[in-house]
Amino acid sequence: MNNPTTLFGMKKISRSAYAAFAWAVYVAEVTVDLITYGVSVDDFVALQEVGKVLHPVLAKGQIIGGVAQGIGFALYEKVIWENGACRTVR
Repeated sequence: MNNPTTLFGMKKISRSAYAAFAWAVYVAEVTVDLITYGVSVDDFVALQEVGKVLHPVLAKGQIIGGVAQGIGFALYEKVIWENGACRTVR
């Protein structure tokens, strides 16, 4: 597994940032127009094992936000991944 290293600006902290492991399944039903190549997401199901939930509304919001970000990456943004790291220049 490739874990890019991120330095946080402090001499004592030098390790991979944002490392997290999840048990999850995502299924998307999409429609693709073969003439225009337009894509629409018709249905999406997210199933995650999150452990003990302390605040259900916030947990649901995190999942919905992650799904929205993933759909954005897939359909609406030019995102460049290289060697396991995002190399998109904005």
